[in-house]
Amino acid sequence: AGLPRLVPNLVAALRSLVHTNLDLAAKLWRALFPAAWAALPAPLQARLVGPLSALLGKPYLRPSLGCPAPATMRPTSNATGRLPASGFATLTASWGAAAFGQAGLPLHGAPHHRDSPSAPGGGSALVAPAPTPPNVVQVLLASVADLRPLPVLSPQVISALGRTHNAWHTALQLLEHHTLIAPAMERGGWVHCLGATLESLGEADRSYALRQRTCAARESHVALSLEAYGHLERAQSLYLELITQEASGRGVGLKLSGYELGLWEDRWVECGRELGQWPLLLDVARATQRPDLAMESAWKTGDWPAVKELLRSPSILAQLELGSPHHKLFEMYSAIVDEKLGDVEQHCNQCIQLSLHKWSQLPAPGTALDAHAPLLKLFHQLVEVHESGQVLAEAFQQRSLSKKQPAASQVFDLKQVLHTWRERLPNAWDSVPDWTDVLYWRLAVFKATVDAVDASKPGSSKSQSTSKTSASALGQASSVQAAGESNTGRVQDIPWTTLRLASAARNLKLEPVALRTLATLYAVPSMDVADAHSMLREQILMCHPRFVAGSETRKLQGGLSLVNNTNLEYFDAPQRAEVFRLKGSFEALLGAPKHDVTRSLASAVAVDRNLAAAWISWGEYLDGLANGQDPSAQTQAQTQAQSEAREEALVCFSMALTTPHSKPRDALAKPSEAPGGQSAGGHGSQTAAEKLVMARLIGGLKSLDAKIVERIPEAAWVPWVLFLVPALARPSEAKMASLILRRVGDKFPQAVAPHLRAFAHERSALCSGGTGDGGGGGAGEMGADAQVFGALDGGEESARHALQLLAQVRQWHPELMANLEAVLGELEQRFLPTPEERLLEVLSAALDRCLDLAWPFDSPLPADIAKALGAASAAFSASKANASASSSSSSSSKSPTKSPSKRSKAGSPHRSSGAAALHHDLAVFARPTAGGGNEGAEGGDLFSIRAAVGKLRRWCTLLDHWIGETTPKRTRLNERSPLLARFHSASGAGRSSAMEAPGQYLGLPTSRAAPRPDLHARVVSFSPWVTSEAGPRGAGVTRRVGFLCDDGALREWRIQAKPTGADKRDDVMAHLGRVVCGVLSAHPEARRRHLSLCTAKTAPLKSGGLNSSSGEGSQRGGWSLSLEEHSAAQHTLAQVFVDWTLARGGDPLDAVMESREALERRLTSSKPPTDDPKAAEAEADREQLRAYTTLCSTSVPDDILAKRALEA
Repeated sequence: AGLPRLVPNLVAALRSLVHTNLDLAAKLWRALFPAAWAALPAPLQARLVGPLSALLGKPYLRPSLGCPAPATMRPTSNATGRLPASGFATLTASWGAAAFGQAGLPLHGAPHHRDSPSAPGGGSALVAPAPTPPNVVQVLLASVADLRPLPVLSPQVISALGRTHNAWHTALQLLEHHTLIAPAMERGGWVHCLGATLESLGEADRSYALRQRTCAARESHVALSLEAYGHLERAQSLYLELITQEASGRGVGLKLSGYELGLWEDRWVECGRELGQWPLLLDVARATQRPDLAMESAWKTGDWPAVKELLRSPSILAQLELGSPHHKLFEMYSAIVDEKLGDVEQHCNQCIQLSLHKWSQLPAPGTALDAHAPLLKLFHQLVEVHESGQVLAEAFQQRSLSKKQPAASQVFDLKQVLHTWRERLPNAWDSVPDWTDVLYWRLAVFKATVDAVDASKPGSSKSQSTSKTSASALGQASSVQAAGESNTGRVQDIPWTTLRLASAARNLKLEPVALRTLATLYAVPSMDVADAHSMLREQILMCHPRFVAGSETRKLQGGLSLVNNTNLEYFDAPQRAEVFRLKGSFEALLGAPKHDVTRSLASAVAVDRNLAAAWISWGEYLDGLANGQDPSAQTQAQTQAQSEAREEALVCFSMALTTPHSKPRDALAKPSEAPGGQSAGGHGSQTAAEKLVMARLIGGLKSLDAKIVERIPEAAWVPWVLFLVPALARPSEAKMASLILRRVGDKFPQAVAPHLRAFAHERSALCSGGTGDGGGGGAGEMGADAQVFGALDGGEESARHALQLLAQVRQWHPELMANLEAVLGELEQRFLPTPEERLLEVLSAALDRCLDLAWPFDSPLPADIAKALGAASAAFSASKANASASSSSSSSSKSPTKSPSKRSKAGSPHRSSGAAALHHDLAVFARPTAGGGNEGAEGGDLFSIRAAVGKLRRWCTLLDHWIGETTPKRTRLNERSPLLARFHSASGAGRSSAMEAPGQYLGLPTSRAAPRPDLHARVVSFSPWVTSEAGPRGAGVTRRVGFLCDDGALREWRIQAKPTGADKRDDVMAHLGRVVCGVLSAHPEARRRHLSLCTAKTAPLKSGGLNSSSGEGSQRGGWSLSLEEHSAAQHTLAQVFVDWTLARGGDPLDAVMESREALERRLTSSKPPTDDPKAAEAEADREQLRAYTTLCSTSVPDDILAKRALEA
């Protein structure tokens, strides 16, 4: 009855609140508008679509540009470089927080700055973006996306609003929905806007998929696939054939939409851009009225009159009025051509402002793939155009001075600028238009500078030329005319720049572009010897079948002919050695006799012993000989020859690592060009270190020469410490592994010390005896180790080796090792998992194994699972008994698992209602029979897979509940570890002896760069809180510790306890994933798509047994403790499904069990053919696949990943 009287008061309060809190206003609108929309009848909903579209397009909702900074935001004289905290809200209102990036975000747990508002006496603060409230259009579009039914707005309006108001993902959601439900004949507009939005966000692959889904012709699908996979020349030919057939009336036989017909022309043009066909594209742009394409083609072909004319066209003027920074760049080009260098600075400042405005309209960098890449490349061009304006101003000034005072003429030096430009290049995987955007302008500047210098010489006929000379010189950029025979080497770099463009095109497998670029160098009458050698090398490599199509033998013979006809008189030793290396590589590909190939490669090594590529090519050739034949079809002599070739290859790879280089990255990551790899910027092969360790894995380490190993850089072994430390347990390799680890530990102590500590503890536990506690099969792990690597020692000798190495590292780095061992030891003792958590891990693993077993469910439980469960239950009972005895004898124990805490106050799990049932079921498995099995009181029903799954599900649920109730989400660090809470490492002079943050040596197989410990982040202190979070079913509780580092970052690491065998397998798989990431990063197409594997970084703490006081430390299997890097941005598919199921109140295993029951019923009811076991197995496989497909279609919604992405 009183509700109607409360409504006015509630509305009045909400009116006051929404004017003071924008976030509340946005949430309230998004809650009320969809409810009001659903209450309206359909005719009124249709009438509101027009006003809603008009509201979204109101001019007062457009983002402003160039707002002057308010007085409250201007820095005072005493606070240069700072902004008052009160002015930041106004700044973000006009520009948006994205304009300043995320570098200034305050760090969780970081100390406050002394000038921050929260600090005493602080007046101003460093610029730190606060969470930006959504703008009006973002809220309106988000509320429109929540309406049911969705109103149909114009696709152009939705796309424009998403672009200009940073509502990209909401616009994508609306465009995708309407594209799917739109009729086929009306879908073209939606597809066009959706594709343009995806391309603006850098989602090229999604754009290709959208086009393929829309196109009806099979030929269109083939052409799009060719283009997506980089076969641009074939794709362009197919597009042209389709266009020609359609124009002549001989179409594909289908009624195609206008969108698909226009798509052929657009993609043909895009392929032409990727292939650098600028003269052809200029003619096409003029014929089809494409002003943007005409502008780009005109300046890259040197047609500056056309550029000036296009700048006055209405379409380009409209783009300039809208604030397009790319079109403003063309004005800068035109001003430099006209020698209006005073206007360049003004145009540059305007372009920077427009670029920042565009940046503020883009989504956050972590939510879009390549949305920011065009602007970053534009900034690269802006810097170079600004520098080139200064270079040409100096050149033109020198020319003017020579007219007045011919005797004062002198050549100015641009070596510093040329060196800077050589180091500042596009990425190796960038497309040809990205390379030509930068290098074509450099070529134009070089040519204009050379002409200006030549004109400034006394008596030169060019000294009477006018400013048109410079414009004409800039017009010849793409043709790369002769630089002249004058002494202008210090003011131009035309040959090197042209060769770099040809090399980039070759690495992208664009043969026409590379050949066309190399052909321009024939007009250069003279060049440096190094450039001439590079030109010869590019011509030879263009004959390699990896870079060109056609007859492989013909191309190889042509490349070998180029090598044989080369005059080596003017080349130095490294250049001659490279020619011999290429000769040997081509002879190997042509199948020449071994002595011919060996002679050429040996000549390369003899000419220059320090050429790593020659050693790698020789090693790859020998490795191919060793692995080229089937061992089962070989004679004894052939087997011996292969063994010798394998050993010789190992020596070659070792020698490659011993070559001196000025840069560690070149020494470690320079792959061979042919036959095994390409340049460092293109498709790479395995590094020499990878080859070396792969050979060691098959027994090559024991055959290495100690003198060679001592010359190999220590950095080459750092990524492989994980495999070198276990080699101490193999007597045949222990001596060499110890030598390598000693050298690595001297230079990179923290890369070796944690592994040595864990290994020494594991081998010491092995010496103490024991057979395992059911935690994961330590003995089985050792058996597999022995099968792969050979005989292992008993543990004493390898433990002694590890302890000796640790002692030496302590002697070399006493302060560092003292801090490191104190921190690691404290983490080992204070963050041990409880017995309940370890039991939950074992039971969860057993449940997963039961679910993976083959049908039927009524079959007996395998003996190994029953044995593991029995051992785990016995260990759990023993640990609880020891913990109770220890807590009763000492009330002030240091171990958190023994000390009285909040967990004991809340009530022990043994005193809970389900503890008796749990102990009863565990006791059944723990009671052995005379035959070595188990005997239960339930008539054997417990031993069926079905009964075991039911019990295990109940136990896991019960333990999950207990652990979740008794574990606080946050604990103060000083309560768990007072030592870590007091830990503090000073930076500055003692930084070299400070502890490094974990995991900084684990990215090397991906980055292929030598470690730089002097640049690594050092641990300053620890976060004052320890976070505990419950994982999915069976994951228990993970505890996170935060490392506060001197770079200002907070690195959170989880403390994980795993069975000893499981942690080794996970480390090896993570290392394999990093190696695969390195292979992917060397491929241009994979690098463009940012393809990589998410691998966890881990650091070992203790291996081979935990909690020795509870009786588990003496058991070989044991548990291992390690640190694992925590990343909130990584989610597994299983985690997504579990979270989705739990959010709806279900159990993730219900669907799995139902599917297994249905599969078993189908397999039982069907009559398998008893006379054909293979047919029965094939039928079972088909039924399992059918069950899996049914499970995915019925239990997993199609949009589960899309919803998770939108929520993130």
